[in-house]
Amino acid sequence: MRTELMRNFWRIFRGGRQESRRRPIRQSPTHLGFEEDVRILQLLKPRLPERPVILDVGASDGRWTREILKTFPGAAVFLFEPGTAYTGEMQATLDSHQRLKLFPIAIGERDGPVTFHVHPDPYGSTTVDWQEGNFATPITVPMRTIDSLIKEGEIARPDLIKRDIPTGELAALKGAIATLPSVRALHLETWIMQAYGGSRCSWT
Repeated sequence: MRTELMRNFWRIFRGGRQESRRRPIRQSPTHLGFEEDVRILQLLKPRLPERPVILDVGASDGRWTREILKTFPGAAVFLFEPGTAYTGEMQATLDSHQRLKLFPIAIGERDGPVTFHVHPDPYGSTTVDWQEGNFATPITVPMRTIDSLIKEGEIARPDLIKRDIPTGELAALKGAIATLPSVRALHLETWIMQAYGGSRCSWT
């Protein structure tokens, strides 16, 4: 039963990811799987400032930010995405709003260089070596903690943090220990069953 559930999960997950990559950036959140994100953040809107500061960690091509700005048009968003897989689409996102800033770096629990494993499907790229085959291409990228970026004045203290960094959420949280008490909402990817990454996978 578990094997069948996992097979169906990966069929749906991979199919949805690949389909979303083929569609143009202007598509609605319904087509991109963000409709639930938008619905939840609309419910949270009364608890957030009118012009919130948002961190989009694991921004990929920036589509999540584009959709969330429809709910928070006055927001300032700092986007974090290492590598160059999304350069063209990300630029379209940055050109769509004045209060966006991209940091082409990884976010983690320390400052310094880190190996970033670039997968054929870049949505699965991560700083964690899954050791599940030789299909990833390692590159070196800079990594920072949220705490150090705030301390040095590189970013403003956030009201909302969104993180979608495969198997890297816990490390990123450890790098934001001083910041988390003042954050009003966290949007994290979790799993109800283990799907990848061995013992380092995120769980709900």
